[in-house]
Amino acid sequence: MHSQSRLSVSALPKAEIQKVALALSRQERKRSLVVLMSIFLIGNIACALAPNFTLMLCARILTALCHGAFFGTASIVAASIVPREKGAQAITTMFSGLTLANVLGVPAGTAIGHIFGWRLTFLALIPIGLVAMIGLFFWVPRQDSEPVHIRHELRTVMNPKVFLVLGLSTLSSVSLFIVFTYIAPILSVVTHLPAQAIAWVLVLFGAGITIGNLVGGRLSDWRQMTTVVGGYILVTFILLLMPLMMPHTIAMAACVLVWGMFHFSASAPLQALIVEKARRAPNLASTLNQGAFNLGNALGASLGGISLAAGYGYRILPLLVL
Repeated sequence: MHSQSRLSVSALPKAEIQKVALALSRQERKRSLVVLMSIFLIGNIACALAPNFTLMLCARILTALCHGAFFGTASIVAASIVPREKGAQAITTMFSGLTLANVLGVPAGTAIGHIFGWRLTFLALIPIGLVAMIGLFFWVPRQDSEPVHIRHELRTVMNPKVFLVLGLSTLSSVSLFIVFTYIAPILSVVTHLPAQAIAWVLVLFGAGITIGNLVGGRLSDWRQMTTVVGGYILVTFILLLMPLMMPHTIAMAACVLVWGMFHFSASAPLQALIVEKARRAPNLASTLNQGAFNLGNALGASLGGISLAAGYGYRILPLLVL
């Protein structure tokens, strides 16, 4: 349920995210990151204070508007402040913040919501956002952006190689969320784990994607496409085994750990690859890749939901993307 609510909000304003990114790309990039973090803070304060669900949803859309633009801009900054041969590693190190959120943020947010109420979950994000803004202000070097011409950016991203990377990002996200969206009920209904044990399996998944993200970044600086293709072959093998592992607690926990590790070691290089293939239009290309990830997020959850509604059961989910 948590994953479904998150993805629907993040996928909804994809075109608007790209407009925000292009508008901010005319600004100095450090300033853009600070502005986007400010939007994040305002949006979460509004969520916590919202008197009804409609206004809370509007506030969530506000925070979603800055999500893709922030990571798109941050990818360019990360790649530009290191030597070119270290670009992929820098981007994946930056994206490790997302994977650590699965290890620490999701369990912590769930616990805070259960104990103190959902409003405090949003309020707890405020000091985190303030610390991030201070870090951006003092530690990120000033970096002037080049003038942006929308026609030029669009012409550059029309490259078939760029579309190939965007397609891979979408399929990667579909294969992840068609299962991960329903991982809690899978572990509850099929593996028969109590709620406390499910939380620990999710921590294992977060640990796996953190390791995979860091390893994938290092391997990507060595062989990008080899890392992507090899990683997805291993992911396919794990997804084939997963239905057999589901009834067995230890086997399923190990499967979830390895699945997260292989998936993110394969998908981590894609953001660096999109920046490389669209080097003359990095602002639009990097945010398009975030949009592709969010699109796959929505498609994967929807396909899984359709399958479950048709009565096929949880064990079929890992096989739908093969």
